[in-house]
Amino acid sequence: MTGDHRLRRHGAALAALSLLLVGTATPANAVEQAFSVERVENIKHAAASIAELQIQKGAPAAIAAISDCYDKELETASTVTLGLEACMSQDIAVSRMASAVDSRLSPEERAKEGADDPQKRLDAMAERIANIYKQFGMPDDAMKQFVRTVNAYGMESYKDTILREMPGAEESVEGSAQ
Repeated sequence: MTGDHRLRRHGAALAALSLLLVGTATPANAVEQAFSVERVENIKHAAASIAELQIQKGAPAAIAAISDCYDKELETASTVTLGLEACMSQDIAVSRMASAVDSRLSPEERAKEGADDPQKRLDAMAERIANIYKQFGMPDDAMKQFVRTVNAYGMESYKDTILREMPGAEESVEGSAQ
């Protein structure tokens, strides 16, 4: 990957992050208190750790880690566990970020880079999450509450980690938000 190409992708990621900040802002107090402190902390930690991995090793490494997480957790789970919630939190955060970045590219640029269609990526992620809840006979309301909690806490943790870990990200995001 050339330096120019990396800079373009870095700029696209920063612009996408600013869109995520607006698009997923759910006040924490708007989330029902159905989730324990332990579950919220688990979601926040999972989102922050996948953001760190994504910055250090790239999106392909983050996607591979999420796949490994699902494989490991689904092997023994008999219900939605903290481990599965961590996998799903990471999946939501990375899928949203990748889709936001890729949506800034033309279809031709996406094809050239081998990037997925942004909506198809989001649809696939939503289907994975829904299938996990269905697999364990969990009601749709439980899934919706989980997603609201990820929106309120996980995405904030993901964003904060990226802003802290990515050089120049905070200034770029603040500048694009004005």
